[in-house]
Amino acid sequence: MKDTKKLWVVVVTFNSEKFIRQCLDSVFKSRIGCQVIVIDNNSTDSTNKIIEQEFPNAISIKNRNNIGFGSANNTGIRIALEHNAEYIFLLNQDAWVDADCFDKLISVSEKNPDAGIVSPLHFKQNWEELESLFKRYVSGESESLLTTNNKNIKVEFVNAAGWLIPRRTFEIVGGFDPIFFMYGEDVDFINRMFYHNMDLIVTSSARMVHARINSDAAKTKQFGEVNSKRQIKQYSVQVICHLKNLEKDFRSEMMFFVFDYMKKIIRTFLTFRWRAFGRYFVSYFTYLYKINRIRKHRNLSKHSGRTFL
Repeated sequence: MKDTKKLWVVVVTFNSEKFIRQCLDSVFKSRIGCQVIVIDNNSTDSTNKIIEQEFPNAISIKNRNNIGFGSANNTGIRIALEHNAEYIFLLNQDAWVDADCFDKLISVSEKNPDAGIVSPLHFKQNWEELESLFKRYVSGESESLLTTNNKNIKVEFVNAAGWLIPRRTFEIVGGFDPIFFMYGEDVDFINRMFYHNMDLIVTSSARMVHARINSDAAKTKQFGEVNSKRQIKQYSVQVICHLKNLEKDFRSEMMFFVFDYMKKIIRTFLTFRWRAFGRYFVSYFTYLYKINRIRKHRNLSKHSGRTFL
C-alpha cells in the first residue's frame, strides 16, 4: 500500500449496519493510504458499535441529532481541510470502492486541473452492470465506458455517492448548503461548481459499487400515499435547486414556482386528493417562508471561498 496523508475519506452514516463493514473494509484495503472519518447522524442500530470495534483507525464523530447528509459531510470536510488534506473522497454508507479506485481518481484529477469533481463508475453489487441511475447520468456513454480503459467524459450530474474532490474546489466553491437536509445538496454543489467554471468528470479507470440502501423501500409501501409524499418532497427540493442556480434569473424562477404551486394546489383540491392538497399547501407556505434564506444563500454562493464550511 502506498502511504499518503493527502487523501481523506468522509463517510456519513445513519443506521447503516447492513453495509458499513463492506464500505469501510474496502477503504482500508485500498492501495493508497488515507485517513477515514465517519460522521454518524444519531444511528439507533449497531453502526457505531461496528465502527468502534472493527475499524479503530477511523475517526468517529457521533452527532446527537440527525443534522442531514450535507451538513454531516461538511463536518468531515472541515476537519480534513484543517488537517491539510489535498483530496477528499465523499463515500456513501451503502457504497464500496475497488482497491485502486482512489489512486486512479487522483491520477485523473492531477491531469485535469479544471476538474472540480472526479467520479468513478458506479456498479451494481455484481460488479458487472452499471448502477441504473448512474447509466442515466452518463447517457449514451455507458457501453464505451465499460469497454474502454482510461476514458474520461464530462457530465452534467453524478450523485455524491463517490466524489473525489481536490482541495481547490472547496476553497472556491465551499461545502454543501445546509438549506438541504437530504437530497438536492449534490445538485446545488455541482451547479455552484459549474458557475465557478469547473468540470465534473467521470472516468472509466476507477470503479465502485453503489448498492442504494433505500432503492426498494418505497415499493414495499402503498404506492399512492407514499408516491404523493415523495413526489412533493422531491418537487420542493427541485424548487430550491432552481432558485439557487446562479445561471437562472431569481425573480423569474420565484414567480414561476409561485404560480406552479398554486396550480398544483388547485388541481389536487378539485380532484379531491386531500392528502396531496394538504402537503402541497404546507410545502407552498414553507417555500414562501424560506424565500429570503434561499436568496441569501444564493448570493453567498456567488463568491469564492469556503462558503457553508
